Amino acid sequence: MLTKENPKKNLYILSFLNSIYPLSPELKNYLTQKINSRSFEKNEFINKAGEICDCLYLIKKGMVRGYFVSDSSEITTWIDSEN
Repeated sequence: MLTKENPKKNLYILSFLNSIYPLSPELKNYLTQKINSRSFEKNEFINKAGEICDCLYLIKKGMVRGYFVSDSSEITTWIDSEN
């Protein structure tokens, strides 16, 4: 949900999505009600194995990677960075 105390923080996300494909006024209004800004600490998990992710994340600053563990080794499957 959009936090009432800091709506400008979420305008970045709307602007970014609108730059990919023009958003209708109805969709902008809907997204305004649903967007939630979150911050994660370094090495904090966004999701863990077995959890269902029902969110879409836009990385404003930093990097994130997906990986799995095989024979006690971490195997990176993807990496994504800002924007």
